[in-house]
Amino acid sequence: MRVLFVTPSDTGSGEAVTAAHIAERLTRRAATVAALTSPSTAAFFSGECVESTVTLTGERAQNRRLWDQTLEQFRPRAIVFADFPLMYFSSGVPPLADDEWLRGLAESGVVVATLDHLGYAQRSQQVFFGPAHCSLHCETLPQTPEWIPLLLPCPMQPPGPIAGRRGIPVRYWDLPLSLPAETREEVRRTYLDQPDDVLVFHAVPGWAWRIADRYGLPLHRFLARILKHCFEGLSRPVTVVSVNNGALLEPIDETGFRVRNLSSLPRERFESLMLSADLMISENGISSALGKALCGGVPAVAFRNSFGLMRIVEQADAGLKALVLEMERCRVGAVFPFEVYPIWTRADLAGIGPWWEEDAACGVDRLELFGGDATRKRLHALLDDPHEKVEARRRLQAFVEQAAALPAAEDVLENLVTGAARVRQSTRRA
Repeated sequence: MRVLFVTPSDTGSGEAVTAAHIAERLTRRAATVAALTSPSTAAFFSGECVESTVTLTGERAQNRRLWDQTLEQFRPRAIVFADFPLMYFSSGVPPLADDEWLRGLAESGVVVATLDHLGYAQRSQQVFFGPAHCSLHCETLPQTPEWIPLLLPCPMQPPGPIAGRRGIPVRYWDLPLSLPAETREEVRRTYLDQPDDVLVFHAVPGWAWRIADRYGLPLHRFLARILKHCFEGLSRPVTVVSVNNGALLEPIDETGFRVRNLSSLPRERFESLMLSADLMISENGISSALGKALCGGVPAVAFRNSFGLMRIVEQADAGLKALVLEMERCRVGAVFPFEVYPIWTRADLAGIGPWWEEDAACGVDRLELFGGDATRKRLHALLDDPHEKVEARRRLQAFVEQAAALPAAEDVLENLVTGAARVRQSTRRA
């Protein structure tokens, strides 16, 4: 089977990482894989397992030529988009899709499928990006054609059935995820003084810090001190390793608490660091890495803010209150509600799809970033409370078992291709 993966996003990597995992699993079954990528996702498809990688450009006419050449030379039996609706974004994506291109795709005779990480493919919709007081950026997404099957990657999508959701939930890993003991020990030795110290993994996607920087939002500048407040009083030293642009968080090196920045890592190193941690944290409530951490038995926390400035100031202790007010002095409007920083509130997520409910978080703890004592107590319990650690393992195991029961993405693709071939044969006989 010959499969072409198309990864158009030039601002995010989660969709391309999923596609790369599926591509690797297909090549282990002797499939031949090629990729048509944005400039920033090309690196995910380098290596011996990919026959060719073609990188799209900023010019529509050139991209159309690259598209036609790729289909003619590679002759795929299946094309998998990660994700198809991204092809219609007005920015952050190499221009290619239009009505003529879509007609050609429909008439190509190739099996076409798309991953649907966020629910963009469920219906036509308008999606707003950025806090309302800073940005009115909006993308209008057309209805994904009914003839394109949807693959719903778990755990980005919940593994169970959801009323009104179209598509097939799939897994793209062998579960549970595991890391060789020697690899985990080596990673922890790199960042910790003692084996029992706490390693906290944190990651900020490039699109998030770029948007925050564009609007002068200073949260990342203060985040290290906020995290110090959150982890204060833990019985063991804490080291937070943050993968970002290499200098996003304030570096801290104090007794009992450290923060270290890393620039973007190759996928294998990123995942090894994540799976070696005692806890993963993120301000991106829809991070695919949070789900991967859970699949590897690592508890995961998504920080949110549900409150406005005055409510936080009224409830915060003196230390947290000082940090929040300093943020506001740096930039009026720096503190605002979010579920995915800095672009979406919970209402925004509900507008994308009906499955963004608490029980759809796949075991991720959702904690208030400015929650003070309540947040601190929950973090301490996850890391130090024997009863809670046992309970957390039970929840993670239940989720992993549910995800492991899903069909593998490569099986679903093979069935789609086989089914299309049977239809063609029946048509010829008729």
